[in-house]
This record gives sequence, C-alpha cells and structure tokens, in this order.
Amino acid sequence: QLEEKFEIVNFAAWDCMPYDRTSPKQMIVGNRVKTLYKLANPQKNSIVLTTLNAIAQKIIPPQLVKNSGLIAQAKTKISIAQITEFLIFNGYQRQASANDAGDFAVRGGIVDIVMNKAADLVGYRIDFFGDEIESIKEFDPATQLSQESVRIIEILPASEVILNQQTSANFREQYRKHFGQSFSVLENDQLYAALSEGRTYSGMEHWLPFFYNEELVSVFDYLREPIVFLNNRIFQQADDRWKAVGESYK
Repeated sequence: QLEEKFEIVNFAAWDCMPYDRTSPKQMIVGNRVKTLYKLANPQKNSIVLTTLNAIAQKIIPPQLVKNSGLIAQAKTKISIAQITEFLIFNGYQRQASANDAGDFAVRGGIVDIVMNKAADLVGYRIDFFGDEIESIKEFDPATQLSQESVRIIEILPASEVILNQQTSANFREQYRKHFGQSFSVLENDQLYAALSEGRTYSGMEHWLPFFYNEELVSVFDYLREPIVFLNNRIFQQADDRWKAVGESYK
C-alpha cells in the first residue's frame, strides 16, 4: 500500500572518508545519481531512506540533474555519433568492451552500455540500422552474451562528476586558483594531468566543487516541504562526523 502512494528511494553515502584518495564504489555513485534524477523529476511523492553521512555532504544542484537523462527506444531516430557524444559528455568511458558500470563500447553498428540496476550490473546492447535504433537487448557484462529484448531504456550520467571538456576546464582553473602552483609543478601532479586529459582518476569525486560553475547544494534542495523522521542519536553522530571530517581535512 505504501508503494502505491509513494516512491521509495535510497540515498546512500559514499563508502569513503572525505578527502580520501579512493573513489566511492561505482554502484553507490550510480544509485545516488538515479535517486537524484528521480527527485529532480518527481512522478509522485517520495520516501527517501538516507543517512547522516549522506545528507551532510553537499551535492550537485537539481538543475544539473533534471535534464541529464536520455531515452533510447527501439524504432526511433538517433545516430551512433549522437549517443556516443551523450555518453562521453555524461562521464561514460569508452572501452574495447563494456564490462563495468560506466563503460561503453562501439562495434560497427552496435553500442554496448553497462549501468547499475538495483544491486547488479546490467548491460544494454543497442543495435542500429543507419540512424535508427533497430533493437535493444540486455546483455551479461561478464559473458557478453545477449539476453531478452527491451523496448526502451533511460540512460543517466555515470557519476556525480560528469567529466567532459567543460568540467575538465573548470577543474584546471579552480585547482590553479586555490593552490597557485606553477605549470612545472602541475606537470608532475598525476591528478591534475589525468583530469586535464579527460581521464578519470581515483579520488576525483572529492574535488566535486571544482568541476562545476554552480554552487553545490544540500539534498534538501531536491525536496519540497519534506517531513523528516530521525532519532536523537543523530546529533551525537553529527558531532562525531564533523570531527572526523576535520581530521581528514588536516
């Protein structure tokens, strides 16, 4: 009965400390993007299940998420070049074969994409005939074997850091502005070098504010007149969290 009236969504925290040198798991990031997309494009009222650590962290604003999805449907017009451009702009990485979340591969008239679906990975194989989608099938990323056909899929950004030409330029400008390092020093900075070339780098998500011109927001900016349920322990947990963040920053 509850699910008839509300959409129940999870908004999990990253599974790493702030300022860490490792990235959150792709599955967590993918599910967070999916939740934010649903909240930015509400079909009905939602119940959001979340944690202190998740709501304590600033995120990209709703206007960056709202129109970030692409609907791919069998028998509709779209070219391989257009879908490839969309995938690259929204943080997908082109590979020889698509095996992990956020990967895509192009082979002749076929585009393979791997995304998160609940707690699993799912691949979608889009078969083109000219500039039209002939068919869409699920495939197993591990075996690469095609499975049942689907009529329509919605492709969302692969990450909260959408690494493209513009965001890469934003990062370079902000990094130099905040640290004032010379180009000779930056040449040996692996993080700076990788992101300047449009390559992902472990831990880049912790530099989230540097990638966007827009100010980051709270998850509550996605919600309209929310009713919040919590217990008193959360206030002590918040104090502990701020101390841990301060230590990580130092």
